[in-house]
Amino acid sequence: MPPPGTLGTRLASLLLFSFPLLLLAVPRGSGVFLIGIFALVLANLPQMGTLHRQYRAVLLPVWMSVLAVLGVHLASKYMFGLPWDVLDNPSRVLAIPLVCLVVLRYRPDPMLLWKGIPPGLLLALLIVAWQFFVDKEVRPGAWTFIIAFANMVATLGVIGFFRPGQTHRDHVMAWLCPALAMVVLIMNGSRGAWLALVLTVVVSIYFRYQRFSPKVALVSLCSLAFIGFVAWSVPDSPVKQRIEQARHDVAQFQQGNVDTSLGERLRIFQLAVNEVRQHPLTGVGSGEFGRLTDALPGCPGDQKEICTLKHAHNDLLDAAATTGLPGLAAFLSLLLVPGFIFFGVLRTTCGRDAMAPYLGKAGMGAVVATLICGFSQVTMAHQANIAFYASLMGLLLGLAAVRMHTLAQGTPEQ
Repeated sequence: MPPPGTLGTRLASLLLFSFPLLLLAVPRGSGVFLIGIFALVLANLPQMGTLHRQYRAVLLPVWMSVLAVLGVHLASKYMFGLPWDVLDNPSRVLAIPLVCLVVLRYRPDPMLLWKGIPPGLLLALLIVAWQFFVDKEVRPGAWTFIIAFANMVATLGVIGFFRPGQTHRDHVMAWLCPALAMVVLIMNGSRGAWLALVLTVVVSIYFRYQRFSPKVALVSLCSLAFIGFVAWSVPDSPVKQRIEQARHDVAQFQQGNVDTSLGERLRIFQLAVNEVRQHPLTGVGSGEFGRLTDALPGCPGDQKEICTLKHAHNDLLDAAATTGLPGLAAFLSLLLVPGFIFFGVLRTTCGRDAMAPYLGKAGMGAVVATLICGFSQVTMAHQANIAFYASLMGLLLGLAAVRMHTLAQGTPEQ
């Protein structure tokens, strides 16, 4: 296989570095990123077969997962006579193997991703701060749907926390990423993403430090507690308002009132569970969850928010309710397949390479953060969300596979 050209190598490196900035701070930035990926794939079509054979241990399970998702949604499209646009969002999972192939071909420096996360989060913070303080937006999200934006911020904050290196500068830069992400999420007001960031970072403190000690744990936890205290104590704190709202909604739901934000979500969770019980193999149809809310008394003509909801606000319930248990299994494969690959990278390279273990940790952290975010939103429901996750998995899987191949060749970079 001939070596990649200089122009293509520079473009691949630029795409890796600018990925956080494009997805967080540039309107339709995911489209810009994917156009660059498609251009590099087309320029290297003759080499695709060789890359597949060389890296089949990674690419084969990824392709199987992607094809399972596409197959389930395609079957649902024909089974229920749905329009072709129901395949729009699911088709974006193709970005996982395509992005991975580009990384395998051009082998960009993995540190470019970690170098791009802090400026991406900082720029997102500036945009959100302007929208919050100047434009007076209650829940700013730059130019992306607020929940999808929050999920991307939380996930990049987690990945930034696993910045390679054990120097004081590395630790400071690592903690800077979740700190910036947390400030953004405080103004954004997304409870699910904020919880995903905090839980994943707290659990990952042990894996951040090679020489873990009670002092490190105490300082880290105190820092998180201080940030949480400030987020709660500042005047008109969005975090405090959202938590108080959740308490009020729970109390109202216990009294039988579902006309609240949390009450409506619990109600649609019930709708999803009932649909799975009635149609466990087929569901209601790909992207057709709105049929369940339209069937509620007074809907769709009622002005209640629940009448406008077109997904289950939960990844697992939405997949099961719309495409049945096969669809749920296919969706879970998008999380579990990369998760097992990253776990294998971490298990086999810890202590043998200076970069691969961090790629394994970052990948596992991204999967866990996405899973937690999925408890209160639907990844497939928003183009920006699924494009971000698919592209990110492609990047991390490709970078990890390159490092594993380097180790197998006996030339590790320490």
